[in-house]
This record gives sequence, structure tokens and C-alpha cells, in this order.
Amino acid sequence: IDKSRTLTYMLADGQSGHSFFEVTVQDNGGTANGGVDTSAPQTFMTNVLIAKINVREGGLNLLKGDTYDFGKVALGGRQTQVFTIDDIGLYELLLTGSPHKVILLDNQAANFSVDETNTTNFIGAGNNSTFSLTLTPSQLGTTSATVVIPNTDLRNTSYSFNVTGTGVPAKMLQVSLTGNGTGSITSDPT
Repeated sequence: IDKSRTLTYMLADGQSGHSFFEVTVQDNGGTANGGVDTSAPQTFMTNVLIAKINVREGGLNLLKGDTYDFGKVALGGRQTQVFTIDDIGLYELLLTGSPHKVILLDNQAANFSVDETNTTNFIGAGNNSTFSLTLTPSQLGTTSATVVIPNTDLRNTSYSFNVTGTGVPAKMLQVSLTGNGTGSITSDPT
């Protein structure tokens, strides 16, 4: 407690719960003539609740900085994955990005698109919200981007993970028929 009577309390990183403080005040007036310079102890309780973000695809938790691989996707095709944002803390989580709650960064981000149709700004403790990412490769080879989710989790205010995928040639079928209507079908295995 400082001279302005402000109690400052520093939380341990990522911790929540109850804290109890016992405060005794002492002045410099002295104890002459039966005076008392120390108050009776007063106990205070604080209840610290924090939001805590977790992002997953199905049962796969994506830690901050992890990479999710879409695998191989044919040029002209697309692959969509649904991601879930969980609030595993004890307080509501707010998604603070504006105008978008989920942001894509990097040079190749144009190969990915976000659908926030089912994404809410407010996620209550123990609840979740979803968003979809779609990879539509525009060239052959590996493409990647960074997904950023600004939020009120004090440990991860700018939660991010990477996405990658590989654009491959579309499969081609070749049909050859002989004069009597018999023939074969072969496909390009790439």
C-alpha cells in the first residue's frame, strides 16, 4: 500500500482464483496518553478471473506458433477446415480484432480465406466459437500464412498460428477406346 492508499497486486502469469490480504494500518501519532497507533487487522479477498484462449481443429490443439498443414490441394480446388476458439479460462474472452476477428498475414495469405459467419466477439468461460479457413492454391508448391486472433487473454493478446498447404496439379484422366468400344482409363497419380 502506497502513500495514496493504493494497494498494488501483481498476478502470477496465467493464474486465477482467490487471494486473501490482511492489512494493518499504523500511523506516526505515537501511543502516549493511551493512544493506539495500529489498527485492528482487516482481511480482504480478491477474486481474480481470467480469460484463456485455446484454438483447435477437431481434437488437435494448436499452441501459439504451431503450424497446421492443409496437405496437398489441387490447383482449381479448395480445402476447408473448421477451427474452434475455446475459452478455457474462468472469465469471458473477447475477440478484439476489428473489422475482422481472425486476421491473415504474409505474402501468400491471398491463397487462404476466412469465413467468420459463426464467429462471435464474445465467448463465455467454458464456451467456444468457430471460424473456417479455406486454402485455394493459386500456384504449384508450398503456400503459407499466419493466422492472428486478437483477444483479451492477458498471456496471448495476439494469439497466432501458421497454416500451410501445397498446391499440386489437378489429376488428369486419359480415356482411350478401340473400335469395338473397349479400352482403358488411366489417371495421373500426382
